[in-house]
Amino acid sequence: MKIKYVGLKGFEDAFKSESGKTWGPGVEHDIEDAVAARMLKHPDVFEIAGVPVKEPESLTLADAMTVQPIPVEPDHEQAATPEGDKAPEELAGKHIMQTSSGPLALDGLDKDTLKALAKELDIAVGNSGEEKIRQKLAEAFHVKG
Repeated sequence: MKIKYVGLKGFEDAFKSESGKTWGPGVEHDIEDAVAARMLKHPDVFEIAGVPVKEPESLTLADAMTVQPIPVEPDHEQAATPEGDKAPEELAGKHIMQTSSGPLALDGLDKDTLKALAKELDIAVGNSGEEKIRQKLAEAFHVKG
């Protein structure tokens, strides 16, 4: 199987012991299928050569929904507290980031959308999972409260 190096390093020798190959930007090598399958588990470094990769659509913060405060119903045992007293995290979810339009809930966004948002905001997420990307975005743009 023909594999292409798409990583960011100028020189890469990952899997050299199994393949006998070294890599550089755009370099392609024929690799044994079993080794290639393991290499392809690292899509930020290797891909199948000649197969076009669909880039995620470029999203802007305007494309995402902003968090709307949830009205608080008075409870018979407790007096209602004004929404302004609640932290934004209590209003919408676990991961919230501040935008110019207001707080943005990250919990409902899929991985491709999260990665596109991080890329637009220049936040390096590498091959992180959804939860880690949400965490990085929320930490980088902490909700003002």
